[in-house]
Parts: sequence; structure tokens; C-alpha cells
Amino acid sequence: MKKIMWIAILLATTVMGRTQTIDSIKTKDRQGNIQTVFGNEENEYGGFGALSFGYSDQVFGRNVAFSGARGGWIINHWFSFGMGGYSLLSGVQRDIGWDGPDPRSLEFYMGYGGIYIEPAAFPKFPLHLSFPLLLGVGGAVYVDELNNWDSESSSYGYWREDADAFYVVEPGIDLEVNFVRNIRILIGAKYRYITDLNLIETEPDALNGLSYHISMKIGKF
Repeated sequence: MKKIMWIAILLATTVMGRTQTIDSIKTKDRQGNIQTVFGNEENEYGGFGALSFGYSDQVFGRNVAFSGARGGWIINHWFSFGMGGYSLLSGVQRDIGWDGPDPRSLEFYMGYGGIYIEPAAFPKFPLHLSFPLLLGVGGAVYVDELNNWDSESSSYGYWREDADAFYVVEPGIDLEVNFVRNIRILIGAKYRYITDLNLIETEPDALNGLSYHISMKIGKF
């Protein structure tokens, strides 16, 4: 929780610092017009799409890989917002003995997504920082993957043993490299905080933790 607070403070400080460095932060100009964070002059707009691959060693104490995507709009080069999400690349196998003396091998899957807000500091510099914040929802499920072939669906059957939904808050920090004009490479870290899980033999905070990622943005910046 302390990590989230520090990242949130850093995020707020960046936005406040950015607004204080532009002339339009004055409450009123000489004509008495109210000024705004993005200024009164015509704003510049852009957009982007991004693919991400992440890693964490804090899901049941195991190493797991994530994949994700997001996209959004950019205002005046430094502030973007949009939508996106992440999911496990593969299930996490767990032996659970909740229904008898012999443990059963179940596969755990999860995914989440929502709204992204992302201010950036000095975005025109070749190297700069951005501070993404995800606010969203997600779900987790335990699946018993049965080894019987279903000829009608041409797939192996499975049985959902337990599932739960949750809210998620995920602040992070990225180092962005302006690789070429329309491509940026990002490396960064983020902290995933979710509401308490209600799943069989699973700690309520089992999915909280740090993860690391590398991403590629393509767009008009």
C-alpha cells in the first residue's frame, strides 16, 4: 500500500509541475480570461496503440508472464488517456485439496482492464518518464481441464471450479525512448493492487504485487 501512495504522490507532483511550467497556468490573462491546464490556445491531438509483455514473480510466489494492449488519445504531447488491459499468457497450475484428501490439479487464469491515465514529463526529449495509472475491473478463475475430447466443439472439455471478480488499481512508472518519430519503446514497473479475492484456498491479496514490462507504442505523438 505504501508503494501505491508513493507512486500516486509522484504522479500528482509530475502533473502539478507540468502545469506550473507553462504560461497558461496563470489564473487569468490580461484580458481576464480563465486559463486551463491545457491552455486557451488550440490544443494539439494525437493517438497511439501499444503492445506490452510483462513479468512478475509475485503470483503465488511463481514466475508468470503477462501480455497486454492499450490505446488512447494524446493532448498537447504530454497527457494521454484511453483503455487497455492485461492477462496471463498461460495458466498457473495449483494443487488444491479443498474437496477431499487428495489434491486436485487446477489451472488458474486471470485478466483485467479498464481506463488508463498517463501524464508524461518532458515528452519531446529522447528519454523521458511517463506515469501510467490503470483503474479497472478483472476476473480470476480456477479451471479443471478434463482430458475428454468433445467432438461437437472439437476441443477438450473443462470445468470451472471457482471464479471471482475484482476491482484493480495499478500505478506505474515508465522510461520511454523516442526510437523514431512514430515509435516509442518503454520499460517500466507497476504495482497491482486489487480488492480482496474470494477463491478456494487463495489468499485475499494473492494477486497484489510488482510486475515489470516492456512495451512498444506506435502513433502520432
